[in-house]
Amino acid sequence: MNSVCPNMNKYLPLVHVWAHRIHLENSFQRQEAYDLRNLEYERQKTSLLTKKAEQKVKQSIETKKIDKVQTQEEKWKEEFDQIKRQDLLHAFQRLVAVLYKHGGVLYGTQVENYLPNSSAIMAFAGTHDLISTEKRESGSPIVQLTDKGKYFSRLLADKGIAAQ
Repeated sequence: MNSVCPNMNKYLPLVHVWAHRIHLENSFQRQEAYDLRNLEYERQKTSLLTKKAEQKVKQSIETKKIDKVQTQEEKWKEEFDQIKRQDLLHAFQRLVAVLYKHGGVLYGTQVENYLPNSSAIMAFAGTHDLISTEKRESGSPIVQLTDKGKYFSRLLADKGIAAQ
């Protein structure tokens, strides 16, 4: 084998070292190019996130301004529009019908007699501040519509949602 290329043992290690240096140089250049591109990507991402955060702050400020100028009825209308469950709205209309049937005042025991599933209806109306309950001296509560409850009732009547 030495007869074909007698200097192969001498030059092969040198060629190997030369090729290895070129490989390492290219590897470092590729890594540097990757790092630069990644750094640019992170800068762009940071810039976008900063702009997004600034926009959210502006939105928050504008929303607060709108809330300050909104009337109570406009806020109630917005809340009314967010209630999607028709069964709750129908149940509330049943409660309103029973209340008005009894002169706008209902005693706690009457609620259970006139309304099936009264606890769900009362919970819905109570958590949305549509009714007020006051304790009488006898201990049983009096249920009345709040101004908000009257407004919701009017909106339901306007939409044609009747008690079922």
